[in-house]
Amino acid sequence: MSLDAAASDPAGKALHANTTGHVYVFAPGGRVTDLGPVSFDQDQKGSVTLPGTLAAGTRSRIAVVIDDTPLMWDAVTTRRCRGTWAATVLCLPR
Repeated sequence: MSLDAAASDPAGKALHANTTGHVYVFAPGGRVTDLGPVSFDQDQKGSVTLPGTLAAGTRSRIAVVIDDTPLMWDAVTTRRCRGTWAATVLCLPR
C-alpha cells in the first residue's frame, strides 16, 4: 500500500522527506498490528505491505508516526487483487 506523508513548514520545507516512520493497522474489534518501520523518500512517499490476516472487505485505520509528530491517519478497505492483497484508500485526513 502506498503512503503519502507530505507536509511542509511555513517556509515550504518538506517535513518528512528522507526519513523513517512507523506504521500500525487498527482493525475492527480493536486489534492493532505493528507493521514496523517504513522509509519515506524525497517526495515524502513510502509503501508498506498489509498482513494477510486482514480479511477481504475489512475496513481498517492506518496510523503513521514520524519522530515526535502527531499521528497521521488514513482509512482503508482491503480487497483481493489477482491473488495478492491490496488496499483501497477511502480518505486521507490531515
